[in-house]
Amino acid sequence: MEMWSEVKLSALAPGFRLDPEFYRPEFLAREGELFHLPCVSLDRLAYVTDGEHGSVPYTAAGVRYLTAENVRHGYIDITDVRYVDDWVNRRNARATVEAGNILISIKGTLGQIAVAEQWLPPANMNRDVAVIKIRSQQLKVSSLQRFLCHGSVSFRHCEKVRAACSK
Repeated sequence: MEMWSEVKLSALAPGFRLDPEFYRPEFLAREGELFHLPCVSLDRLAYVTDGEHGSVPYTAAGVRYLTAENVRHGYIDITDVRYVDDWVNRRNARATVEAGNILISIKGTLGQIAVAEQWLPPANMNRDVAVIKIRSQQLKVSSLQRFLCHGSVSFRHCEKVRAACSK
């Protein structure tokens, strides 16, 4: 059974979105439900930043140094991971990756999202990756990950995360 939505030009989303996926009936219904919930800015519940903006020397072993290539939809791929010395990790402490952090690719293939697992640290990352470090009991990692990975919101939120990291 086919379903479609008719959307008046005056009702287009901010940013003048024309992609049909955005206006699917089930996404519009969920978005309507979300607008009725109380909103809290993510920066009140979590610390959001990106990685190292300069170049760093790579080493044969040491601290894993993640790039957007390592963040896949739902997992961290360390097949071709690079390594850096511990001094890089200390210098760029804000981008130290810990278990439970949510990583998002913000360059290249936008919006790939994964949660750092227990086996990953020690790890750090470059500017192609944003990290969300939850600091509130009100927000669960699994809930935020599912929300960000949902097809109707992931690209929009990736753009907002990239904007937040560039401040």
